[in-house]
Amino acid sequence: MPPSSPQSGFVRPHPLAIELIARLRAGPRAAICDFASGAGRNAAALEAAGHRVTRVDDARAAADPPVVGGSYDAIVSTHGFLHGFPDAIGRRVAAVVAALRSGGLFFATFAATGDPRYGTGERLGPQTFAALTGEEAGVPHTFYDAATLRALLAPRLTVERIEAARSAHGVHWTVVAVRAGAATAE
Repeated sequence: MPPSSPQSGFVRPHPLAIELIARLRAGPRAAICDFASGAGRNAAALEAAGHRVTRVDDARAAADPPVVGGSYDAIVSTHGFLHGFPDAIGRRVAAVVAALRSGGLFFATFAATGDPRYGTGERLGPQTFAALTGEEAGVPHTFYDAATLRALLAPRLTVERIEAARSAHGVHWTVVAVRAGAATAE
């Protein structure tokens, strides 16, 4: 998996991390996992807001199975589910949800079929493509439509919101969900 947030170009936290901070503001200090933390821009903002953050670096996030460790009140991942084949992404989701406490928050992004990169490059599967050039050349990206993404998440999480978000980096789904009960890793 390429770096989630390269050292250059990203200094501010992702809007989902800012939203998570606002949602947790009224509650006690939370244990949060920043999954595929990259340069740490989201973790730094969460720590500055007073939360205990475990940074799962890109290598541990990409391991099969992913190394998550701990038990968390919330998980944020703004790039950990963009790269890979559907089965690997499904195992990553299962691993982080298994580490999420009942009632815990899941804030994440996924590649959207509305992204201009969808359908370009080398086709590796029905929804999976790899760029032919650039720093992500050869890296599989799996793109989801809303229904397929909801189906991936529904067995494990109660989805509050799935929205398409456009940025200079493409179109991603932003997901806010809650772990309602016991979930099992696949």
